[in-house]
Amino acid sequence: MSTEKPPFPSRVADQFVVRFPDGMRDRIREAADANGRSMNAEIVARLQTSFHHDDLDKQPDLIELTNMVTRLLNSLDDIKSLPRKKESE
Repeated sequence: MSTEKPPFPSRVADQFVVRFPDGMRDRIREAADANGRSMNAEIVARLQTSFHHDDLDKQPDLIELTNMVTRLLNSLDDIKSLPRKKESE
């Protein structure tokens, strides 16, 4: 019977060595501290956000819908700013 414990998930997760330009490690550390995360979690969160934005850019229907909603909201603002007729007129 084996008494070995299974490895932590972080020990079996994919790993990749990255060389940062000067100053980037410090910026990651500061951002991680500000967000209450480890440096690794900060890097992963920022990569996920970047990929999410890339995915949105690949959805022209969503972009067009967003633009239409923006135009409608602007039109509503224009309508609200028009002078109103008095009911007695």
